[in-house]
Amino acid sequence: MSYESDIQEAFAKIAKRTAHPAPWRDVERLPWHDEEFSKSFLAAEELPPETGEDEAQFIFDHLQGKKVLELGCGGGRTARSLLSLAENLHFIGVDIGFHPLLVARERCPKGGFARADMLALPFDSSVFEMIFCVYGAFLGFRRQEALSILRKTRSLLANNGIFILEFPSPHFLASLNGVQEWWVGDSSFAGDFPQVGLSENIHLANRQVYIRRDYVVDLRDGKLKEYGQTNCLYDEFETRELLERCGFTVRAVYGDWDCRPFDEASERLIAISVLKD
Repeated sequence: MSYESDIQEAFAKIAKRTAHPAPWRDVERLPWHDEEFSKSFLAAEELPPETGEDEAQFIFDHLQGKKVLELGCGGGRTARSLLSLAENLHFIGVDIGFHPLLVARERCPKGGFARADMLALPFDSSVFEMIFCVYGAFLGFRRQEALSILRKTRSLLANNGIFILEFPSPHFLASLNGVQEWWVGDSSFAGDFPQVGLSENIHLANRQVYIRRDYVVDLRDGKLKEYGQTNCLYDEFETRELLERCGFTVRAVYGDWDCRPFDEASERLIAISVLKD
């Protein structure tokens, strides 16, 4: 096929995309395990270092003990800020992305970092005094997988341990429904090359999911790259129910890092839990 026909086919496929994709079938997860994708995504999407300071201060204020595990640590943004507040921590961060871990090790030489899937954490029971998972990493798993992660997390906590779980609130993600953005540029999470892209947000209320879907046309050859991720949505009631089913007692639920109460205007949900007696 010629370049012209390839690029026409790419845009035709975008135009004919289904308006209501099936969660986990039509759109599953971003390829976090792919080295090139994780490198490009980190470079394009990571926020400035100072944006991790509020999160780190919140975690530091609730710190229990010295042995800390972060699930889905990315490039170590929160770890760097946290270790600057508490230098004597025994900190371990895990992520499935290869390149983010390289960046995290450079940023945080005092921390330990390991490549691991949240569904297969390589640690013994009752070894951590605090575990936290932030930036919505938890939402990208099916509900049954989420239960498995929470049960494993519970087994890793010492008796006096604290678990902090944070993700975008369902009200905030639902408000993005229908929002689309076209862009033209030489770089994005898909890589460094001339491109035209479309990002769109889909909220399926009946399935309690939010889908982010991206189409990127490579202008070098006219080929289409497709990306997407299904995210489960949890309100305060379901979050509390999930945590309690998995052996936690929820101490508090907040709507931001400044400890304001959670409500429908909150853009994030932060749950602080301890082990059930």
